[in-house]
Parts: sequence; structure tokens; C-alpha cells
Amino acid sequence: MVILFFSWLIELDKQLLIFVNRWGEYISWMDAPMVFITQKHSWGLCFYLPLAIWLIARSMISFKWNATRAFFLIFCGMFAFASGDYVSSGLLKPFFGRSRPCMDESIAPLLRMISTCDDGFSFTSTHATTAFSLAAFLSFSFREDKWLRYILFANAILVSFSRLYLGVHYPGDLLIGAIVGLLVGYLAYWIVFLDGKTRFQRISKN
Repeated sequence: MVILFFSWLIELDKQLLIFVNRWGEYISWMDAPMVFITQKHSWGLCFYLPLAIWLIARSMISFKWNATRAFFLIFCGMFAFASGDYVSSGLLKPFFGRSRPCMDESIAPLLRMISTCDDGFSFTSTHATTAFSLAAFLSFSFREDKWLRYILFANAILVSFSRLYLGVHYPGDLLIGAIVGLLVGYLAYWIVFLDGKTRFQRISKN
């Protein structure tokens, strides 16, 4: 029974991927933006670099121009991002060893391959894990800036969707990657704010 259930989940995963990926035929104008968003170097310059600059300025103001504390918080954000990367790429992918859709002969011929196919493992999506871990960490750290939370999670969802649209990840890779990322981000936040008085306080009140 359990085996049948997981077989059904895997088949559903494949069918959802095919549906979203082939749906791109009707909105092919999205191909170039999705490729741009999924590339870390291009999207990093357009989204993460301005975000880092804003975080430095925001932290400096919050900490009354205490550069040490401000840059420590930025370092912690990088730690959350890197932790998500390690958990996904260093632990989960080698452990599960799931091939990417573009490397699976049973599904690859049915996909629209817009970008190059990476021969690495698929489960979980490192893009999803890192984006959601950073979003979770910064959302907890800057609770008063609700608009920042919306932007960060919108970015995480957009980056994850680009992986599905391009046919390089299954929906399950993204869903579990997002969940793992949220857990990693919260754990990183908990580690940084170990003191009971500051663990759940807003940055701007410290």
C-alpha cells in the first residue's frame, strides 16, 4: 500500500511537471525571463546585490551606526543562505540521488528544454532551499518591515517556479526544498538570537 502511494506521488510529480512545462508553449514570451531569473549570477546582480546594500543600510540605522553589529547580521544572512545550500546539495541530493527530469528517459522527451540540462541530482531543489532559507531568516530578523517579507517570499516563489517552468526540477523537489529552507532559515535565526530577551524581538528595537 505504501509503495503504491509513493508510486502514485512520483507519477503525479511527473504529470504536474509536464503540465507546467508544456504550458509554456502558450506563453513562450516567458522563456527568456525565466532563464534570467533561474541563473544565479544574473539574478544575483539584479535582486540579491540591491538587497544586500539595503540590508547594510537598514542594519546600520537600526544598530545606531554600529558597523560591527550590522555586518554581523549580514554575515548571518549569508550563513542562512549557505546552510540551505549545504543541506540541499551536500546532504539531501547525494542521499536520495534522484535524477533530474531532463535526465530521465521516461519523461525527458516530453519536456520543453529551454536551458541547458544539469546532470546533477534533483531532490531537493537548491534554488528553492536557499531562497526560502534566506527569506525565513530575514523575515524573522526584520519583522517590522512587512513589505520586505512579501518581497523575499515572492522572490523565493518566483525562483522556484522558474525551475519548474524550465523543466529542471519536479514540483516535489521544490515543495520539499521550500520546507527545508524555511526550517533552515528559522534554525539559523534561532542560533543567532540565542539570548532569551532578543530571540523573538524585532531588530529595530535592539
